Amino acid sequence: MKAMNSMGSSVVVGIASTKFLGVMVLAFAPSTLFKLYYFRMYMFIIVLGVFNGLFFLPVLLSYIGPGVVSNVYNLNFYLG
Repeated sequence: MKAMNSMGSSVVVGIASTKFLGVMVLAFAPSTLFKLYYFRMYMFIIVLGVFNGLFFLPVLLSYIGPGVVSNVYNLNFYLG
């Protein structure tokens, strides 16, 4: 949960500033081909990436990832 608090906002800002704004230009394209295929396809890819990065992978890794390191002594022992 600490990783989501520290990195989640950076991921959302990165998605919003680069991908989402760039794809929104396609929504106002005069061609139906651009709106139908490119805009919907890229928007679906962006939404799927956000879902994977912010919801699915953190939950999956919390179940199968390494345990939580509780203090500095355990961290030094864990890192070797």
